[in-house]
Amino acid sequence: VAAVNANTNIVEVWEVKESLLPTDGSHTATVVWDQSVNTQQVVILAVQDTAQGNAEMVVTSAITKATKIVSSSITTSGGLILDALSLSLNTRATPTSGQTELWDFGAPVTDAGSVGAVALRSGPGTQAMSYRLDKRALRIAHVVVAFVPMS
Repeated sequence: VAAVNANTNIVEVWEVKESLLPTDGSHTATVVWDQSVNTQQVVILAVQDTAQGNAEMVVTSAITKATKIVSSSITTSGGLILDALSLSLNTRATPTSGQTELWDFGAPVTDAGSVGAVALRSGPGTQAMSYRLDKRALRIAHVVVAFVPMS
């Protein structure tokens, strides 16, 4: 979930345990903001073969200086790494090597955009989730989440 208003970028990852879903099939998610937002994007992903406990690790960062490169690193025992990036400008973010882009609400969105990617790590270590921006963005929110595989 990503949103932007005049002063704030918001990016969040919510996890719903498989055991809490009503049945197989389609599910609807409703997002209600506690403040007004100019632009919002909501992406729902179904992830299989990950442990149903809490995420192994979560890393968040807020960047408030003009930059064309965004990178956050996470340490994991291996498994699925998912991230989401919220941008305050009409800019395009491209994930670097080792990541697969899952969605991209970048340009031509005028107020803000969001992009998300996934990487798989076969063993323990640190994984960087990085993006190159086509122009400098001033407000960026980034969240990276590591999920361990099912045992």
